[in-house]
Amino acid sequence: MRLLLCSLLFVFLSSQITAQSQSPAAKGLESDIVKALGSATGCRSVTVRVSLKNTKGSDIERLAVKLDGVAVGQLVVDHMTIVCDNPVIDKKKLQKDKVLEFISYGVSKVSIFASAGSLERYLQAKAHQFNKKNVHISVKFTPPYIECTYDVPKNEIASESVALLKKFIKGDKIEGYAAFQMEAKNNGLYAYSSKVITNHFLLPNALLGIFQSKFNPFDEIVVLKPFQYTINSLTVQSKYIYMTN
Repeated sequence: MRLLLCSLLFVFLSSQITAQSQSPAAKGLESDIVKALGSATGCRSVTVRVSLKNTKGSDIERLAVKLDGVAVGQLVVDHMTIVCDNPVIDKKKLQKDKVLEFISYGVSKVSIFASAGSLERYLQAKAHQFNKKNVHISVKFTPPYIECTYDVPKNEIASESVALLKKFIKGDKIEGYAAFQMEAKNNGLYAYSSKVITNHFLLPNALLGIFQSKFNPFDEIVVLKPFQYTINSLTVQSKYIYMTN
């Protein structure tokens, strides 16, 4: 639902400024900002809409940006929108160096959407980062929980974790199910397990608490420059994790 509302907001904003976007000033700004953000973020799908304060001027009343498949750190999210009021842009730097830099801007609204597939790819990438090659994870969303099944060889687990889980490891691997919730605070990402079953053993809450205190926050949302925002809200939906400021 929030993805639909976010998309409608962007479409509505775009339709409101269509006439202004036909002016050479607005079209030039949009084109320059798309190039600058594409270069800065590595994102191939960037949409920009600019609303000018008047059709003959160049002062911006509102800037709307939509990025698809953009990396906010190691997590590549499906969609991200940023809407800024009254932004003042260094136009010389934008036109000459193709770099977007704000002198100032007013209220901004950021919306980030990450699917279960994005989260799966993130977890697999984290495993490969630590040279864990045989980790299998499947993720689905059942609000307010994220559910996952996992299959990990024992020799792919950190020795410290093996020591904590030794009573629950039978054979040469661990496999099972986990239900957890996530939250965002000051751009940090936190996970809290509600239920974890490993090799048919239900892990005690005390053990889950050790892992949670040791590994939280487990990652952070990297702020896309030159924007400034702090992600403090995260909601698990049926198809997406929705994060906003």
